Amino acid sequence: MKKYDIYILIAFFAIAYSVYAIIQHNNFGSHAYDLGIFDQAVWHYSKLQWSANSVRDIGNILGDHFHPILILLAPLYWLWSSPNMLFLAQGFLIAFGALPIFWIARDKLKSHLIAITISLGYLIFWGIQSAVAFDFHEIAFFLFAFPFAFYFLTKKRWFWYFFFVAIILLTKENLALVVVALGIYALLQKEWWVGIATIILGGGWFVMITKFVIPKIAGAPYQYWSLTPLGADLPEALKTLIVKPIYSLKVFFLPAVKTNTMLKLLAPFLGLSILTPVAIILLPTLAERFFSANSLYWTTGFHYSATIAPILAIATIYGIANLFTVLKRFHEKLNYEKFILLTAYSLLLVNLLLLFTPNIPRPLLKLADKDFLTESVETTRGKLIIAQIPKDASVTAQENIVPHLTHRDKIYQFEGGTHDTEYLIFNPTLSTWPLSKEEYQKSVQEIWRKGQYGVKSSEGNWLILQKGLRSSQKLSPEIVNFLK
Repeated sequence: MKKYDIYILIAFFAIAYSVYAIIQHNNFGSHAYDLGIFDQAVWHYSKLQWSANSVRDIGNILGDHFHPILILLAPLYWLWSSPNMLFLAQGFLIAFGALPIFWIARDKLKSHLIAITISLGYLIFWGIQSAVAFDFHEIAFFLFAFPFAFYFLTKKRWFWYFFFVAIILLTKENLALVVVALGIYALLQKEWWVGIATIILGGGWFVMITKFVIPKIAGAPYQYWSLTPLGADLPEALKTLIVKPIYSLKVFFLPAVKTNTMLKLLAPFLGLSILTPVAIILLPTLAERFFSANSLYWTTGFHYSATIAPILAIATIYGIANLFTVLKRFHEKLNYEKFILLTAYSLLLVNLLLLFTPNIPRPLLKLADKDFLTESVETTRGKLIIAQIPKDASVTAQENIVPHLTHRDKIYQFEGGTHDTEYLIFNPTLSTWPLSKEEYQKSVQEIWRKGQYGVKSSEGNWLILQKGLRSSQKLSPEIVNFLK
């Protein structure tokens, strides 16, 4: 059993995270941003097309974020053309990132128990669960590739090291800065040519993609630089860090929500991840979030806390080793086995406690929720309603409905207008983002008053309108009440 426990652990979480995401999507809990965007992109790739992404409203999705790694998922759609394939791939990628983490811990700490515990800590880390709760994201490839890259760095197997570094670079443009930090760490380990090559590769890639490739594809400057409190670009930001260190520290730690999130990031691994030079690799991810002007980056929501997870886990491995070395100097009779046992239990206890912390997504616990697992009447009705829309028709839908209609060229998120599409589909009980409930209701009522769309179908809280349709189809009582 001991020989296979890591593989059992990986299989369990791969299945659990995939099943959760599939059920949530099935229950209309997924979103146009970002599942709809990624699903339409991969669907186009599966058709061997470089088409516009109507969900993101951009001519080429690589002009938004540069993530060509998604092309690798296209063959999955030849087997089953469904966003569920993205969830299956994500579950596999996240879970298998635990394998090299286990190898690194076992080699470094000489303990199967602590290796399994740290791997489990990574898999149940709240940042991972938060990402799983928020649909699919390309960073799943990073969660898979980074631990392997680090493992092969420790083994000096350079072909495989650079192979996984390449995967990281193809995952998302901002991860190139994590590659730069990995190169700096390699230099600290006196791997001179590897460190220099990694820094040049990561830095050069970041500049090339953000300054030339994305602007060329999009026809506009790169739009995701958010470290504006420090400067308009990377050189200005670095200058501010050097010239105004006190100001920079204030920006980094304040307002208090930033510090609160940082503590929640460090707590699952007992803060041990900062007791090692590996912590250098944490800096780009932390800087991108807490120097940002985007307040969403400061919180525990969405997928923003997942990227740091494998780095924290690996840094913790080295932090444990360093802590024991320091404690041994003061307590020569300190027993290593007891130290490891105490550390393992502490890691496990803290992670379990954090699962019950307010404002932390808990998809694993939801898998035990009967209501979550049971398909509602409205969900079943929604599937039948959506099936009435022709597969090649243009559609405007609200955000929870969009991911169920993305295998077409023109599908738009409802933001108040019709985009002049053939069909509109609404359900007032679902999310109305980016509109408020009041804005949403007024917008739908205005469309109804103009009379350019007729009722294709109306059941319960579901409504399909078709452009130019003249029909005697009646509105359901729920929709009649909504349109008053």
